[in-house]
Amino acid sequence: MRNLIKAELYKLKKDIAVWVISLVLVCCAGISIFTGVYDSVENMVLNLGKESMVLILACAIYAGFSCTDDFTGRTIIYAVAYGNKRFHILLVKGCRYILGCTAIIISYMAVSAIVSLPVLKTGVPMPDLAVYAVKNLILSLPLYWAVAMIFFTFAVVTRKASLTMGISVASAILGVVFTNKAYFSTSIPGNSLLRFFPKIQISMIYEKAFSLYDYQMALIFSIFIIMIMLLAGSIIFNKAEL
Repeated sequence: MRNLIKAELYKLKKDIAVWVISLVLVCCAGISIFTGVYDSVENMVLNLGKESMVLILACAIYAGFSCTDDFTGRTIIYAVAYGNKRFHILLVKGCRYILGCTAIIISYMAVSAIVSLPVLKTGVPMPDLAVYAVKNLILSLPLYWAVAMIFFTFAVVTRKASLTMGISVASAILGVVFTNKAYFSTSIPGNSLLRFFPKIQISMIYEKAFSLYDYQMALIFSIFIIMIMLLAGSIIFNKAEL
């Protein structure tokens, strides 16, 4: 298990996809910053944070790059041959993928905020803005992890980069669009069960519109998703022919 963790951490350090995706996202945010889309730093942080579709798509694309190479090669075969349990292999690879997604999310938000400082004005003290950004980022990360684990399960099922990416991106777009449409079409959105979904809760976190109870339920729901996806991935991986 320890050797598996060391191997996956080494792969994460050498994973160019993390930094390429992060760079593309930061460049897109930079264009909006320098073209005057945002009128202040806090407005930029708010909009980048609550528009989670961008980061969900980034995680979907990253799943195709990071989770399928070992399946197409002989890395997993060697790992199994050396006596490693398949569940341990799956668990470590899932953690590496989650760490990569976390690096993308943090670098996107942090670098974009730093780039905006000399360009945009600020209407609140910098310490307050930093606390707001860091706190909301920490609160939203577990919700992103739940969504990312769905994409990881797709990778385990398909074991092909292009197919994983296509299914993940399509499901991300359909899921976000359906959730938003269904949530805002209800007569009283605040009473809808959809408010516990990660996409809705992430927006509420940055808009300071969430309650502690709603967030706790969303967190429990996210943990449930992660466990179900991990269990499903384990069952499929154990039956897969390597």
